Amino acid sequence: MKERLYFWGTVTPLIAMLLYMHSEYLDQEKVMLKMMETQSRQLQLVSAGHKHALDRQEKEFIDVMMLIEKHHRQEVEAVLEHARQINKDGQPKDEE
Repeated sequence: MKERLYFWGTVTPLIAMLLYMHSEYLDQEKVMLKMMETQSRQLQLVSAGHKHALDRQEKEFIDVMMLIEKHHRQEVEAVLEHARQINKDGQPKDEE
């Protein structure tokens, strides 16, 4: 009878400790999942902010490139017009 009491006296606290450890493990798992979800949301917000900034920079870059292209086109037209004027003024006049 003493052996059974000793057995159950040692096994019962051991089982209780294992159950407690398992419940702590489950609690920790829930905390970790919640933390990962929060961090994931934070990363989504940061990446959305960076995407917005990149989109804005891309738009600004396109606007600047369009202005440069327009200015270049105007310069080319001015050079061509100047060349036409030189050619027109430099042609020999027909003498009668």
